[in-house]
Amino acid sequence: MIQHLEAVSHLSQDPPDNPPITPSTTEHTGRPGHRRIEIDPDLLATAISLQGPTHLAGVFNCAPQTIH
Repeated sequence: MIQHLEAVSHLSQDPPDNPPITPSTTEHTGRPGHRRIEIDPDLLATAISLQGPTHLAGVFNCAPQTIH
């Protein structure tokens, strides 16, 4: 069991194979006001089925009203 735990501890220190997923991006439109937030519609649909807008606001870095 100790050998397995040591092996797992070394695996967790490996760097990830892929870059982190970016759930949302902001676009500067050149107009006054807030920046435009782009969220992948498929990702948003999946996320909404799991959590509500209040929880997802932190994930997508925007207000809950934007998620709604």
